[in-house]
Amino acid sequence: MTATRLAWLLPFAMLAIVARAVVDVPMYDEWIWSPLVLAQHAGTLGFDALWAPQGAHRSLVPTVLALALARVDGWNVRVEALLSVGLVAFAQASLLGLLRRHLGTARAAWPFLLASVLLYSFVQAENWLWGFQLSWFLVGACALGVVWALDGAPTPAHFTLAACCALVASFSLLFGFATWVAGALLLLRARTRLAVWLVLGALAAALFLRGYQVPRFENGWIGDAAAPLIDGPQFLLAYLGAPLGLVGGRWLSEALGLGLLLSCALLARRVVRAGGTPAPWLALVAFALVAAALETVGRAGNSVDAALAFRYTTPASLGWIGLIGLAAQAPPLSLATRRAALALGGALFVAVNAAGAFEGLQLAGMQRAAAAALVDPSAVDDDELAQYENDPAFLRAQALALRAARLGPYAGGGPDAFSAARPGSRAPSASPPSCAPRSETSASTADGRTVARTETGRHR
Repeated sequence: MTATRLAWLLPFAMLAIVARAVVDVPMYDEWIWSPLVLAQHAGTLGFDALWAPQGAHRSLVPTVLALALARVDGWNVRVEALLSVGLVAFAQASLLGLLRRHLGTARAAWPFLLASVLLYSFVQAENWLWGFQLSWFLVGACALGVVWALDGAPTPAHFTLAACCALVASFSLLFGFATWVAGALLLLRARTRLAVWLVLGALAAALFLRGYQVPRFENGWIGDAAAPLIDGPQFLLAYLGAPLGLVGGRWLSEALGLGLLLSCALLARRVVRAGGTPAPWLALVAFALVAAALETVGRAGNSVDAALAFRYTTPASLGWIGLIGLAAQAPPLSLATRRAALALGGALFVAVNAAGAFEGLQLAGMQRAAAAALVDPSAVDDDELAQYENDPAFLRAQALALRAARLGPYAGGGPDAFSAARPGSRAPSASPPSCAPRSETSASTADGRTVARTETGRHR
């Protein structure tokens, strides 16, 4: 079996894992969408509710996707998680196109397999097993779509496709605006198109900011850090290094983040000297760097360790994929150097995936406990419900409304927690694991409009 075919087995393997592990029950920020699902069911959903900020983001596109799915499946969060795998497969296809364009079909096979392994890394367990996180994979797919479309000499159709991808990313998560930076790097020699690209990005930013208000309870701003000029760069480096260094803590992640940037600079120079074009790979590194910078501004005040959240590894992984592209295109290093790099990278990858698998088991266990608790939400006390959403009263009210409408986990008659959620077999309450995500926002309805309210817990 060729390396390319082996890489294409990965999405099917992840589909099987997600289908088996994810429980059809909303968790944490997923409850933001419950008033929207109910409003759509009642025919009272308006655009204002879709446009309202969710935490620091305007997640218009993923919200519309989730509501479109909800019309078909009654809001099954497992389907959202499965869609995430499809989005990564789209990103994988763009990546294969890039590699073949610069390396040829034969030489692209092994770099494609290595990069695909990063795309499907289980260190992203939070994002794989929680349907609400489809937005993270959507932004990643758009980033690779922008780079694929603008690499080389893009046609008007390719330019339009790239602009559409950047707009989708911008109105999915805040760091989706990093796609405009990545695209600009690829258009530096096409002044007219670069000017149009920058104008489109500025218009997107202006639209994003129209009526925008910084979340009232947002915390973690870099200005709140004890030493912003020290903690900020460390947070950024740890963010970039986490896809391979997370299990080793902040210092290993910071070292790897610095190593990533230095290695990319050195390899890009080698590619240029060999007559190649490092632009697409540097664009991916730039995307990861800008995403890290935006997260640093909003979260560095929570300590450098906050950069090691499992969910952050999804955008940061594109930086490492850029490194793989540069290494594949540059003149080969000595055999000993290549073996050492592969051995170190392989060992780190195995370690972080083991940590991701453990995180996934904890999250899946909490999903089952939540499903068991929501069999009869009116009979569960606030302390238990607070494990699954910051506002237990809101969660209880939404769960009862969903049950009355037979939506969400009640679409099939009751929450799906395999055998755990059957009446008479309630699972014991589980304390939330220390690494489990906590809700960033909750939502409430007033006068038919959905208002997102940021709480003290954080996820996105």
